[in-house]
Amino acid sequence: MAGHHRLTPSDRGYCCLPLFHVNAEVVGLLATLAAGACLGWLDTGDLGHLDQDGYLFLAGRSDDVINRGGEKIYPREIEDVLLAQPGVRSAAVVAAHDEVLGERPVAYVVPTEPWPRELADALREACAAALPRPKRPSAFYLVRDLPLGPTGKVARRRLRELAAGRHS
Repeated sequence: MAGHHRLTPSDRGYCCLPLFHVNAEVVGLLATLAAGACLGWLDTGDLGHLDQDGYLFLAGRSDDVINRGGEKIYPREIEDVLLAQPGVRSAAVVAAHDEVLGERPVAYVVPTEPWPRELADALREACAAALPRPKRPSAFYLVRDLPLGPTGKVARRRLRELAAGRHS
């Protein structure tokens, strides 16, 4: 948060709230989470961008960003490509360890049909057509279901653990 500045429309950045918009009980908790409060702002952990009219569009969570050799890769951009393909019910992209670049994206995909053989090839082709090479997943794993947390959101931490086990 140090050196924060307002971004121009369509620039992606961290979503922060002025502390006067935050409940006093939350502000009290910030004493123990000092990294979350800097210069009177609360870092929500969300990423987003503002459109020309000032409306905020969320683009994911800052802890989900994949750092591939210094290049920031946003999983949602890859997931949007995967979810647009026929035969995909749901998808999640997470970081896997890379010996040279630090991290690389891998995709977990839930197909609409049970285990179609050609789906991984079709997804690879779709990503090649829509994404620059560094953003393309290095692996596609077809799974029955994505792990979900108590709120029904994808448990990305669990997927990162699975990716670490597969690539260690």
